[in-house]
Amino acid sequence: MFKREHTMPEFRFFARPLVRSVLFLSILAALIAVLYIAGEPHSKYGARKQKVKDIIADNEQIEALVFGSSHANCVNPRAFGLKGENLGRGGTDMFEVDYKIRAIVPHLPKMKVVFISISYFSFFYDNAAYEDSDGTKTRAELRTELYATYPSWSFIEGDLSELIAGKLSPLITEDHWQKIIMPNSKEQDSGIKASAQRTEHNSIVVTLPKEGQVYAAGSMNAAKWIPSDVLSSNVKIELYKKNTPVYTIANSTANDGGKGKILPDTLVAGSDYRIKITSLRNETVYDFSDGYFKIIAGDKAAKSRPAITLPEKKAIEPQHAKFPDTVITKEDKRNFQDLVKNATHKARRVSRITAVMKKKHPNLYEDSCRATESAIEYLGDRNIRIIFFTPPFFCDYNEQVDHQFHTIMIDTMKRMTSKYSVEYYNFSTSEFFDSDSTLFANADHLNTKGQKEFCTRLKEAISFKKTLHTVK
Repeated sequence: MFKREHTMPEFRFFARPLVRSVLFLSILAALIAVLYIAGEPHSKYGARKQKVKDIIADNEQIEALVFGSSHANCVNPRAFGLKGENLGRGGTDMFEVDYKIRAIVPHLPKMKVVFISISYFSFFYDNAAYEDSDGTKTRAELRTELYATYPSWSFIEGDLSELIAGKLSPLITEDHWQKIIMPNSKEQDSGIKASAQRTEHNSIVVTLPKEGQVYAAGSMNAAKWIPSDVLSSNVKIELYKKNTPVYTIANSTANDGGKGKILPDTLVAGSDYRIKITSLRNETVYDFSDGYFKIIAGDKAAKSRPAITLPEKKAIEPQHAKFPDTVITKEDKRNFQDLVKNATHKARRVSRITAVMKKKHPNLYEDSCRATESAIEYLGDRNIRIIFFTPPFFCDYNEQVDHQFHTIMIDTMKRMTSKYSVEYYNFSTSEFFDSDSTLFANADHLNTKGQKEFCTRLKEAISFKKTLHTVK
């Protein structure tokens, strides 16, 4: 008689490992999801991402957005009677502007107007192409932040690693557990990196000094950081020995990403120093340099410390502005003189950064123009009004920046306004602003008073369509 073969035990033999594997992967995925959700508000980019989420959540109300570099921060949509937000970010290039527009505009059905700032350097910036003298891509951090903040899985060509780092940022911070479980605990005196003290609202990232570097007391050294955008036009820079502040490098300096200072020769030699940079508008926004660096006596430094220098001062021959007769107080005179000094620093910085970027990206101008036109076409297809603008700059900054930047900016915007019938309002050399030190926070950024005045005058210019001409 035929007997049926029983195969069930064999099936179970193979099924059990499969079930275990599926169960394991499910638990792992759930754990990762929990960690991601728990870590997201505490990640370095949590505040910026939340701002974008809030805009999308308010999608039935948002009528206008502002994009661009820190120069965009002088425009408030509410000053034009529009419900909207400013998404300007220090150092933003046109590739990032195009990306942000494509990532967020589809979520906003009521959008009417997009403001986009144009700076002298706008068509010569590519953050992915910049490298410090030691080969570190410090500005690539802005791309990682971009992908962490905006709800899109596309990426700018060549940015795959930054996309992955940005999307996984709530999981891959080295101090993940300290941020989630012990967010208020003080950093222990151990080898923990100082980045553990960053807050969820932090948008300042110190990139120099670096852990293990050697500096000399009594000599010029530099601090570098990726600046905040709307939080403050000025920052405080302090030198710490372990957890104790020992020297103030700057009580108030422009939030422009760089500061040079001669360290006192009285500093005690040690390998446990670090830098803290704090926003003056919001003291909860700060960052420490990662790890500790070393300070030694000046006479030992020549052979042991790395070459960390400020930009050379040979590229520009300053033609300083004359002190205006209308400025009469000592404070006004001091502000004016500070702006003159800051203009020199800013102009050199623009020349240095753009030179490196153009070298790494030979077709940078052409590609930046294509990115700008891509944004124009995308918004035009959705019948969204596009308003380009260049804010006022201090007179000395206009004098010291390579005039070729200004010429190319004007010629490029003339071509684009003619090709696409978009609007462009250029206040860069406006006589109303450029010599009035009471309107500027630094050489290329207006203060609160200046921003209000600029919005008023930009609104008037838009009403009369004073495009393509320098607005007086």
